[in-house]
Amino acid sequence: MEATDKYRAIARQVELFRGIDPEDVQKILHKGMTMRAQRGQVIFHKGTTGNHMYVILGGSVALYDGNKLLATLHAG
Repeated sequence: MEATDKYRAIARQVELFRGIDPEDVQKILHKGMTMRAQRGQVIFHKGTTGNHMYVILGGSVALYDGNKLLATLHAG
């Protein structure tokens, strides 16, 4: 997949980026960091003050409150 096609797909898939040119999506994502989380890895904890935005580009993320599953978020 060509880079422009990749960012065009992200622009369609991620609601936040809908309507934004793929080139601008590329600029936004290149300003940030990409992280790969392993299964079971904690990304953040409830109650912590956040200063990051997370966009799920692949896979899924489960949100828990203690042992209670609140939601499972998927790419986009």
